[in-house]
Amino acid sequence: LMGVEGLEATPRGLVFKTSTADSALVTRFAPVFARNYREVVVRLKTTRSAGALQLFWMHPGGEANEGASVAVPTATDGQTHEYVFQVATRPAWRGRIGGFRFDMGDAAGVGFVLESVKLK
Repeated sequence: LMGVEGLEATPRGLVFKTSTADSALVTRFAPVFARNYREVVVRLKTTRSAGALQLFWMHPGGEANEGASVAVPTATDGQTHEYVFQVATRPAWRGRIGGFRFDMGDAAGVGFVLESVKLK
């Protein structure tokens, strides 16, 4: 976690607020083969615009880098939306993927409810 406060797992999802303009969530998982998935779909609610939501993927034992990332703009209406990251269009989406980092925009004080993250 980086620049995140009030992190809590609730029935609605993972609830938190950004405390800086450079906030991120990081998760590692059992590696999957990139070739089996074309997109990452994130179901997320924001309390206001957070700028762009950026997904970084990491190979097992690797770190996040700009070449292995995709960004999408966040909605400004305070509703839950599905954000689709077209990862298969990126050259770095290959081999085994063992983690994600989500950069949560460029604003402090934004509330989030992260409902789900799916590989499709």
